[in-house]
Amino acid sequence: MNAYNEDPASLPALFIVLAGMLVVMWGFNKIVRKKLNVKKSILKHHLNDWHKKVDWTIRVVIIMLIILGYAVNITRPVEEKIWFLQPLYIGLFGTLVSESVNAYMEWKYAENPKQYLATVSEIYIGAVLIITLFTTDCFGLL
Repeated sequence: MNAYNEDPASLPALFIVLAGMLVVMWGFNKIVRKKLNVKKSILKHHLNDWHKKVDWTIRVVIIMLIILGYAVNITRPVEEKIWFLQPLYIGLFGTLVSESVNAYMEWKYAENPKQYLATVSEIYIGAVLIITLFTTDCFGLL
């Protein structure tokens, strides 16, 4: 039996839930940044050369882990796949690590000392929303 709901009628509802969660994240981030008086740059920037090297090292390691996870899981039956080697979980873990490093670098080197608080709040609300999606199977849509 397939673990995913193949009912085409659930696809629009899934997009509505995901769009709603993106709106919640956007609104939360906008409010937090306004309260902390922190501006958000559209593109992520590196605060110094060390930050750039660490960020790119994390990205390369995550890509290598995704390839390794794929190589390991492709040889296994569907029922025996290792969950933490799935690309989704590796990508989520990589995003968490990358954003945590970004928050640390902002805490240490940013001009505005409150910048890291906004980044930490983004990590927190993102984690809460993702855990909510996983534990509720996208509110019963999967």
